[in-house]
Amino acid sequence: MIKKDRRNSFKAKYLVMACFWAGYSFFASCSPDSGIGSNILPDNNTLNANFNDTTTLRTSLVLEDSVITNGVNAFFLGSYNDPIFGETKASIYAQVTPAVNGANPFTVVGTFYNGTTGVPATRVILDSVVFSIPYVFTTPNYYGVLSPQTVQVYSLDKQMYPDTSYYSSTVIPHSTLLGERIVTPNITEWDSTRYSNTRIEPCPIYNYPRFKVRLNQQWGQKWVDTALSGVINITGRGDSILLNQAFFIHDFPGIYITTNSPMQFPGQGSLWFMNLYDAGAGVFFYMKIINSNGTTTDTTYSIPQLGMSSEHIAFSHFDHNYKTTSFYAPHKVGTPINSQLSTYVQGFGGVTTKINMPYIMNWVKNNKVIVNRAELDIPVQTQDIGIYAPPAQMYLIGINDTSTVPTTATFTLPDEYTTYYGGTYDEFNHEYTFDIAEYIQNVFDKKTIEDGLYLLGGSSAISPSRVVLYGGGTQGAASNKKMRLKIYYTPLNSHKVEKPKVMEFPVEAKDAPSVKAIKH
Repeated sequence: MIKKDRRNSFKAKYLVMACFWAGYSFFASCSPDSGIGSNILPDNNTLNANFNDTTTLRTSLVLEDSVITNGVNAFFLGSYNDPIFGETKASIYAQVTPAVNGANPFTVVGTFYNGTTGVPATRVILDSVVFSIPYVFTTPNYYGVLSPQTVQVYSLDKQMYPDTSYYSSTVIPHSTLLGERIVTPNITEWDSTRYSNTRIEPCPIYNYPRFKVRLNQQWGQKWVDTALSGVINITGRGDSILLNQAFFIHDFPGIYITTNSPMQFPGQGSLWFMNLYDAGAGVFFYMKIINSNGTTTDTTYSIPQLGMSSEHIAFSHFDHNYKTTSFYAPHKVGTPINSQLSTYVQGFGGVTTKINMPYIMNWVKNNKVIVNRAELDIPVQTQDIGIYAPPAQMYLIGINDTSTVPTTATFTLPDEYTTYYGGTYDEFNHEYTFDIAEYIQNVFDKKTIEDGLYLLGGSSAISPSRVVLYGGGTQGAASNKKMRLKIYYTPLNSHKVEKPKVMEFPVEAKDAPSVKAIKH
């Protein structure tokens, strides 16, 4: 009878162990190629799954950042004054070129929309030259509050080059103002503004809402005269500058489109989502036809056009002014600013949050640990959302020990390639959650040096979204609003014991987990 009882006890003991390992194996199998804990378990280890959420997190801000902005197909223009994040402005650098290589667009001035076709350029007079750009006809196509802004178009003084990375902080010299206009954005209807003594209306074939800025008449006439006169210019190429896109770019490197709205108060202004590569975007030349009797006929539109294309260079430039914000402090560029209670993230290469875990290695000071799950919960301060939507997706980027700014010496966490990574905004619970078990395991195993993480808004080069978050410090004695790292783990003891024991840490060791055993 005694032998039977001992045999049943033996079976029950190993049945419990088998169930535990089956459950753990099922969990691990849900993590593609995770391999967490594989081949590291000695036969004499005892196991006990636990939970802890008291790891010290220190949060700080990096105000100066820059992101690569060429090679994207989304562009914003405008400025706004955020009550929390201060002033932000988005501008655009772009090359404009003749639509077709090998044909002088001024020799025969195309098709007029009064029914006249193929009019020789000698029978036309330049009426006006206009820059036009459509809004993106999708929702949302602006960020902030729509209000009038002064749009300015400059010509560039220096060239831009292919196979070059252009950042949101890059500045190309631009000293000549070609034109400006106060634009009240109308994102649902055509902009049919008429300038004095000039008919300027949308061409029927370009059906996006857009705005237009009249450019310097003498600048436009120069291109007409150069094309028709055949006089050799200083480049020695004559009118070939209009026959070859590369030659044209050499003589006219491009344009800078920006806004000048210095009197915006907090809560005013917006950024407009622009369709830079639509057929209705570019520089248009409007003409009058000289009739045989000496009279002229006005037109609504004519070619040639100097257009913008994804085959040519265009990039965004962003300006941020944080000096009026509550979180600004005098600092050396690239140096983090401590921000424990509240922390901030903004797109467009704006403010970035840095997260450090200074005592994380105390977890494995006395025992090896298997990380079953490591969940970083980041609550959002909803009272600061207002009209400015938080990023739909956030990312955690690992920092190498030589890193000084988010754009250099960083690496992608291994968890990002898994389905459980997370980072999407939970509108119901108002938080972002990341599962970074593989990263934490690598830190415990000394495969990765823990030198902090950067928290970035997704698609920072094309998204202006921003958010205020709770930091790593406690808001108050009774408050649980703080950033937390929740670790579900199994300690490994390297010696035989009669029954499982939880992890033990020296009293003076910081981040010693307050263990909460998980019941099986």
